[in-house]
Amino acid sequence: MRDNPELVSVLAGKRSCWPSNLTGIEGCGDFDRAFSAFVTSQGEIVDLNRQFTFAYPPIEVASVRDLVDRTKPGLILDLHEAQGSKFFMYVNCYEAGVNKERDIATAILEAVVERGGELYSLKELTRRWDDPELTKGLEEPVRGVMVGALDSVAGGASFLSYYQRYGASFTLETGRWTSLAERVEWHLTGSLGAISEFERQYET
Repeated sequence: MRDNPELVSVLAGKRSCWPSNLTGIEGCGDFDRAFSAFVTSQGEIVDLNRQFTFAYPPIEVASVRDLVDRTKPGLILDLHEAQGSKFFMYVNCYEAGVNKERDIATAILEAVVERGGELYSLKELTRRWDDPELTKGLEEPVRGVMVGALDSVAGGASFLSYYQRYGASFTLETGRWTSLAERVEWHLTGSLGAISEFERQYET
């Protein structure tokens, strides 16, 4: 659309689906999975996870936003799959404050590593992504933990960013190039580690 600005007025406000093809990758394959996005009036392609502050988001986003706004959970775990074959997470806050995000992040990492997961570094992510600017606002207090969020869309915020108002928020990213069983295992063990630490904090 940068090269053909006349397309913006035609596509603005419409949903688009893009094949997320990874030949030989279980759960993705060729045309087994699609990426759903919308085109803004400025010509930006915005995925669903950047629309949590939009006034009129798609029904998928609106439903999740309404549920969490009503329940106000103290712990948010947003499960994603990134490229590559390693694990990392996004955290908006890594200070030993009221929610003790640092202790929860540590519990997640320890659980994943114990199950054989390797951790990405910020330097590795910067080399892997096509646009190095994506990692510009991130910090890496320890390997595998990226502090900040990739809210690059004008007026848009991710699930992680929007819901940090209620409590500790984490986005868990498993490497999509590993087996489906490994990705599921890392998500489950990481999430259970976070929940166990969260429960321990409430007990004390």
